[in-house]
Amino acid sequence: MSPVYAKVIFARRMGYGYSQQELAKKANIGLKTISRAEGGFDTFRSKRMIRFSMH
Repeated sequence: MSPVYAKVIFARRMGYGYSQQELAKKANIGLKTISRAEGGFDTFRSKRMIRFSMH
């Protein structure tokens, strides 16, 4: 994942005031996935990106 997307995910999560655990639960994905995505080490499928953008 691009470092730009990692920063966007982190900024949106912080904007909502969610912990990584809260975001994982709301987006119905694993905590490890959130952590890796924010670190720029994971790839999100379109479905997951949509889930994130809806919350």
